[in-house]
Amino acid sequence: MTDLETQPQRQPPVIRENAPGATASMVLGIIGVVVAGMVLGIIAIVLAAKARRFIAADPQRYGGKEMATAGMVLGIVGLCIWGIWFIILMVTALAAAGAH
Repeated sequence: MTDLETQPQRQPPVIRENAPGATASMVLGIIGVVVAGMVLGIIAIVLAAKARRFIAADPQRYGGKEMATAGMVLGIVGLCIWGIWFIILMVTALAAAGAH
């Protein structure tokens, strides 16, 4: 017997496609933190949740769980940052209106 015959055969790596919405949620989450978290953050969270459901339903077919998680976290962070900014803006506007 040769060394090749005694070694176990290696399986080729399984290449799974990213779940629908995983990449989009990450991209929108990144953009949402910088530009428009109130809108894009919500969309990123929804797409990430949808992608995670696809992955949970068929983990052999779909990958991209890390991207979906990143999209969800960035969507939440963007939503919080822009929410706090909006509250500060409203408090400042109300204080300015009350000062007159």
